[in-house]
Amino acid sequence: MKRLPLLLGLLGAGWMALAIQIVAVRAIFFTNYIGYRTALMLPQIGREIPLWQDVWIFNSWLVLTSAIEWALIGFVIQFAVRKISR
Repeated sequence: MKRLPLLLGLLGAGWMALAIQIVAVRAIFFTNYIGYRTALMLPQIGREIPLWQDVWIFNSWLVLTSAIEWALIGFVIQFAVRKISR
């Protein structure tokens, strides 16, 4: 139970990497809405970077935010189980 957030974070990162590979835009949008919307705003920061770096940063941001979201879900589940078991 202690490793649940870590495992869910790794699972979330793996899922997002797989979704990016198969170009499942709707799946990315529904499972990582916050990461997708903030990644769309990344080019508006004002830096001029090459397109390949922009795509790399976009994909990395999606994987990172997906891992964080799934880890947070793991923490919530862990907290709920501990509260209920008392």
